[in-house]
Amino acid sequence: MAHLDNPAGRLEDFLRHLKVANAGMSSKDAVTSILGAANDAEFAHAFGNLLLLPQQAEDALRKVAEQDEHDDPDWYLQWRPAINQTLSQLWAFTSAVKSTQDHYSDADLMNLGACSNLLHRAHLEPELPWSQIDELRQHTREFEEAIHEASLPEPVKRFLLEQVDRINEALRECRLRGVAAFEEAFDAAIGASWRLSRNPEVDTSAAPVKPMMEKLKGLLAQIQMMVTIATGVAELPAKADASLTAILPGA
Repeated sequence: MAHLDNPAGRLEDFLRHLKVANAGMSSKDAVTSILGAANDAEFAHAFGNLLLLPQQAEDALRKVAEQDEHDDPDWYLQWRPAINQTLSQLWAFTSAVKSTQDHYSDADLMNLGACSNLLHRAHLEPELPWSQIDELRQHTREFEEAIHEASLPEPVKRFLLEQVDRINEALRECRLRGVAAFEEAFDAAIGASWRLSRNPEVDTSAAPVKPMMEKLKGLLAQIQMMVTIATGVAELPAKADASLTAILPGA
């Protein structure tokens, strides 16, 4: 299994899934099924993140190689020409994915894996606790259903659904972006929560708003726990804790 705590490993993970995709599928359908994009906007965003991975991997590799003269970056980057051609071929969205699969070999994947192993040992990024990802996905799905079923003021409902969208985006993108996807979703939700708390037309302590805000706080705490485990940060940042307290007075 590829290491997903570095860009080379995330690229390897994607390409291994692509290699076993139905050869008769279009390139776009194959990529969509792997990345989990639900529409063209999500596809474009995910595809953009995918295209960044080779250069991110090379930059990380050269950074590590600078610290150890025995690591030859050119040897670790033998996969680069074939994978560059592979990703260029992926732009032919309507072509059968087989034309893309033929552009890289098992040897290219092994070379990419060697690069990933080196970056994994260097600990440049924290590794997500993947066992908790499915649990977060399920809780987010249940929360979205509860939002639609509840009688909420329109500003609150819109706010909550926006946070669900952010969390779902992080769940899709974590296989391409790692822990950064969840950190970004968490920070955005904290900022949005603070703005909502300052809206004089919204009382977050009133029923049925407060129970939904408590559910959101639980989801954010779950994300923060995942990030904490990954990064080793001991507790919530002060501004995050203060913001969560502000949107749930007395909670």
